[in-house]
Amino acid sequence: GINAEYGETPQKKMQTLLFLFSLLSLILSGSQATSRIDPYLLDDWTIPNSPLTITFWENGTFSANLWDLPRFEADYTVDQTHNPYWIDLEMPFDILVPGIYGYGTSFDGLKELHLVLGEFNPFSGSKKKDRPTSITSHNGFVFYGSPVSQTTTGTTTNSICPPPPVCPPPP
Repeated sequence: GINAEYGETPQKKMQTLLFLFSLLSLILSGSQATSRIDPYLLDDWTIPNSPLTITFWENGTFSANLWDLPRFEADYTVDQTHNPYWIDLEMPFDILVPGIYGYGTSFDGLKELHLVLGEFNPFSGSKKKDRPTSITSHNGFVFYGSPVSQTTTGTTTNSICPPPPVCPPPP
């Protein structure tokens, strides 16, 4: 009929639909990979006897009291394709601080976040910071979150299956 005159056969329609579906799938999977959130991070993290705190939210933002800075809120991204995992924190003064992290469980059943950040100096002329490469008992922070059996969203972390801690035991 009329469609055949314009070169639109059922096979061409199917190929076009498959191509568009594949293209859409590729675009969506790419955007999901860059905006992935680690559910284990979604918590209020503290260090006992310290003013240092950090809270991560599902929308890719965090709020923190770090170093001598007043509490601030900014964006973060994670990349779990690396070991240890990568995290980038946007800091005041438009500085992006790369870091690495891992997690585990404390002896009393609390979630642990082992966080190592690149050097942060707001007065440095360079906005590029080097990413740390390893987590040791001497080069980072150990934050404590909620009990392992619960999270801020009310689900259990048992279903998330966090990886084993990437930090060596203390000496």
